[in-house]
Amino acid sequence: MWCYTDHRLDPANISTYNKSKDLSIIIWATIWKHHRSNIVFITRDPESPKDGYSANLYLQVLEDQVLTIYKLGWRWQQDNASIHTVNKVFKYFEDLGVIVLIWPADSPNLNCIENVWSMLKDYINKHYPHL
Repeated sequence: MWCYTDHRLDPANISTYNKSKDLSIIIWATIWKHHRSNIVFITRDPESPKDGYSANLYLQVLEDQVLTIYKLGWRWQQDNASIHTVNKVFKYFEDLGVIVLIWPADSPNLNCIENVWSMLKDYINKHYPHL
């Protein structure tokens, strides 16, 4: 009898991560062919529940950054963080005529910037382990 074993589901091959809301900092950046944006540090919003991160702060970053890099006809890719998926964010992009790619949540393999974040985290852990 033939049996298929999916080694990706072997516990030794699974990496877990913490999806808690106790993040200390959020960083925004974007990349595109042969280019990158500035890194923007997003602060916590004292007006949001639990002094967290809000779509209002995300919109401020977008308003400061998008028009400096976006070109007509490009498609905008972002992850499905809750501050990215609220109606006012979609309305902002719609008003600008920006096409936003829609895709499933928790799909880091499809988002190339996740590789950048991984390299950045590795660098920080190696050079600044106290952080």
